[in-house]
Amino acid sequence: MLKKWKLLTLLTCGALLLNSKFNNNITVKPDIKMSRLEVTMQPINSVPVTTASPSPSAIVSTPLELMTATVLSAAAISSEETYMYTNGYVYVRDNKNKNAAKNFLLYPGKKVEVVKTYKKWVEIECKYGTGYVLRKNLSREKKEALKEADGKAENFKITGYDSCEGCCGVGGGKITKSGRPPIVEHTIAADLSVLPMYTEVYIEGLGIYTVEDIGGGVDGKHIDVYCNNHEECYDITRAEAKVFVIE
Repeated sequence: MLKKWKLLTLLTCGALLLNSKFNNNITVKPDIKMSRLEVTMQPINSVPVTTASPSPSAIVSTPLELMTATVLSAAAISSEETYMYTNGYVYVRDNKNKNAAKNFLLYPGKKVEVVKTYKKWVEIECKYGTGYVLRKNLSREKKEALKEADGKAENFKITGYDSCEGCCGVGGGKITKSGRPPIVEHTIAADLSVLPMYTEVYIEGLGIYTVEDIGGGVDGKHIDVYCNNHEECYDITRAEAKVFVIE
């Protein structure tokens, strides 16, 4: 607090000295020890008058106001929040583009340092590295971030399929609707009107998958996970599981 008063004392001295050109002769004697000013004014045709300076908030002087505004502006910048939290499963990308290379994935509630903000994107840094995320995928508080992430989740029915004729028909199962071969722990079939092709999702309890296929019985909020065999298909089947779209 004493340091702040010293700063304001020096600012006031500067302001009064600047005004001395227009307001008679003014002698300013700062009393740093007492955190006050003694101002001796010598108006024309009058006797010397000694007054104590008013509180900083009561001083009205254009130069002082400008200097004080600069100090307050710097304080406002330094008090900005420099950390935020992810409110979903979020890819940190190489540049400000949704199709840019993915540097790494962050789970909900992960704390990141804000390096620079843009209109839609935020440049962040964390222990995994640096990159860019969409501003909408960050929240100021961890509790708020986790709540928002949970609100983004949707419940889907989960089943499994493999490349056998019973699941895919004669000659099926070798190539997906995307034109790519199916991959275990990666490929899922979905209703493309609900989850478009190549959408990446996190299925609670199972992991991260990509929509690359469709299925005759896969409609609405239903995901069919590609597996090695029928045994695995039975193991992953769930009447309902939380699914998060990764952005």
